[in-house]
This record gives sequence, C-alpha cells and structure tokens, in this order.
Amino acid sequence: MFVRKELDEFDEYVGCLSSVKDFIIRHSVTDLNLLTPHIHTSDQSIINFYIDTDDEVTTFWHGELERDNRLTKDNGNTYYAVRCDRDIYPVDRFIAKPQEAWALDTLTAHSVLPNLESEKIIVDKKYKGNPLMRNKDLFEHTKKIKRKVIQFCFDIPFAELIDRLDG
Repeated sequence: MFVRKELDEFDEYVGCLSSVKDFIIRHSVTDLNLLTPHIHTSDQSIINFYIDTDDEVTTFWHGELERDNRLTKDNGNTYYAVRCDRDIYPVDRFIAKPQEAWALDTLTAHSVLPNLESEKIIVDKKYKGNPLMRNKDLFEHTKKIKRKVIQFCFDIPFAELIDRLDG
C-alpha cells in the first residue's frame, strides 16, 4: 500500500535533489513491504529518504539471475521477482536507519528482508521458486514493522544519477 502526497509536501526533499529533479518520474510516501530479490522495470534508479525503519536488510545480488515470469506490482513500482532457487549470492548490503537517504540501482537485483537469517535462507536455497508467494513468516513480519520511506524514482541510470548528485 502507499500514500501519495501533494508535491509541496516533498519540497524539503526535492531541494536536496536539484541536480536531478528533472529526471524524477514518480515520488511517494510509502510503507514499503519486505521483498525477496527483484529487479524494477519502470525506473532505473531511486533515492529513498528513510523516515521509520525496523532494521531491515537491503541486499544486492549477483549470480544466475533468472526472472520469475510473474510481473508484480508493489506500491506503484513494477518489478520482476528473481528466482531464489538459482545460484545467487549477496554482493553488498545495508541497513537503513531513520533520517538516512540511500540511492539504489534498481536494475540490479535487490531484496529487502527482515534480517540476515532471511538472506542466508536464500543463499542456502531453502526457498523454492518465488518465496514471495509462499513465505508466511515474511508476510507476518511485514504486518508488524513500522517502515516509512519517501521515495523518488528516476529515469536515468544509477551511475548518471550519482555523477549528477556529486556535481
């Protein structure tokens, strides 16, 4: 689920993004769900301003990245899940804290999981197929967490976004 706010409520954040504001294609205040590895299809990069978090782990994945054929929609974002029963492995991760901002390459497979143990389950291939549809614990955890993000989606590649932000 998501809540859309009027643009004037985003002025404080847009002010930080003056060098890239012309490339914003969508923005929202979002209660982000936990997601297994996935790749976005409607944007190339995002910047998340984290308001509330619950120590979730955002992990980036490499390996045998086979798209699950099911196109999924979450909070207005369209993405393909990545099959977790293939040979995939984590290459980087972060745990966002409130009041932090993170830029993400949404064309690189990434997940948002409750903890490192959930990441280990994927690495050990204990999930079969798309765990997003089968993992009751992930859904139960999503219901309990308090996670709010102001998200800006961009139609420019991640490297260009970072170059423009660095000026």
